[in-house]
Amino acid sequence: MTQSNKQNPQSAGDIDLSFGVNGEVKLTEGSIRAVTDDGEGLILAVWIDEETQLHRVLSDGSKDLTFGDNGVVKCQFEKDEDARPEQLIRQADGKFLLVGSSIRTHFLWRTAVSRFHPNGRPDLEYGTKIFPYPYDPDSVRFYPHRPVACLQADGKLLVSSGYRVDDVDGRPIYEAGRLHRLDVNGLSDRGFGIDGQIEIRIKGQDTRIEGIGALPDAKIVVSATLDRVKDDTSNARISVACLESNGKLDQTFADGGYWEAKNYSSSAKMTVDDDKIILLGTEKRDGAAVSTFSMFKLMPDGKPDPTFNDGAPLPIDVGEGRLFPVTVMHSKQRIVALVYRFDGDIWIHVMRVHNRGELDLDFGGAGSIKLGPGDASDGIVQGNSGRIILAADCGSYTTKKEPTVIGILS
Repeated sequence: MTQSNKQNPQSAGDIDLSFGVNGEVKLTEGSIRAVTDDGEGLILAVWIDEETQLHRVLSDGSKDLTFGDNGVVKCQFEKDEDARPEQLIRQADGKFLLVGSSIRTHFLWRTAVSRFHPNGRPDLEYGTKIFPYPYDPDSVRFYPHRPVACLQADGKLLVSSGYRVDDVDGRPIYEAGRLHRLDVNGLSDRGFGIDGQIEIRIKGQDTRIEGIGALPDAKIVVSATLDRVKDDTSNARISVACLESNGKLDQTFADGGYWEAKNYSSSAKMTVDDDKIILLGTEKRDGAAVSTFSMFKLMPDGKPDPTFNDGAPLPIDVGEGRLFPVTVMHSKQRIVALVYRFDGDIWIHVMRVHNRGELDLDFGGAGSIKLGPGDASDGIVQGNSGRIILAADCGSYTTKKEPTVIGILS
């Protein structure tokens, strides 16, 4: 994969040539969808031939053939249904969770969670949890959202399984996020909402959950795109809802429990840095015709952080095209954003921002790097090395892509 802003000797933002082979670990087939750090290496989730395959590589990028069966774990959430991986989450005890979708048809799936031991063996006591459809799919026309999840400090899992309902003519009439909490044994937490779940429609509007975070005081924050559709025209806003630990809305947060961006915006990726809330999405500023990426930082009470770009969202320009935020991460007093852009082909961009809300010009020479062609699905910062790890499918939009893990110097 090519890289702009190449420097010699190597510096932050360069492909880390000490990782894998020339900075990359290539898999033979499939689409790499998720990655997590297990403390000594990486767990990867690949979508291939209607199943999920899990792989493990050591911190230097070499493949761990002792993991699973000769280095591979093959799994499905349900027999005869496509298993698409969406997210990997490591627990404090070393076990890890696979969050994904059990796909019935191209447009219809159910959120699913399985747990594995560090060596890749399935945790049979936990089993696989499949969240039911909100309505009978044979009688109601609805389309599920892709899940997102996070662990709380007490080990409980928060996971979303939202949906959209259309009328008989295929026009959207209702959209909601649904948030579930499972205890450490994978059972619905009866102390959360109603029977372990709540439905979220921010300010009563159509809502798509796109991020979940846990604050140090056990409160829960949910990032989403709300949309006040009027006359078949979208009026979307990046938004955040704050909940008490029991799922009740925290009405002391921002405006009655909710915060929303001022401008048209969407695709609200989120991370929590201690008690600060960091958001990444796309935004149309000042009536502009096209969107740019924007980063927001909120205090724990939902007010803009005055130390970040004077409390204003930070616009980040990577060029024209269709813009897709992937994830936002935090490491060593800096924020790392992973996005991709389509302009006839797909390009991956990684940006690094200081906590004060300025591009880190020491990263890639101008605060960002461009890789491609290819598209990214996930990214993390390795805890032991600080290296930025990207999970990407490399290759042109019109050619077969190679599932690749890329190491970036930080």
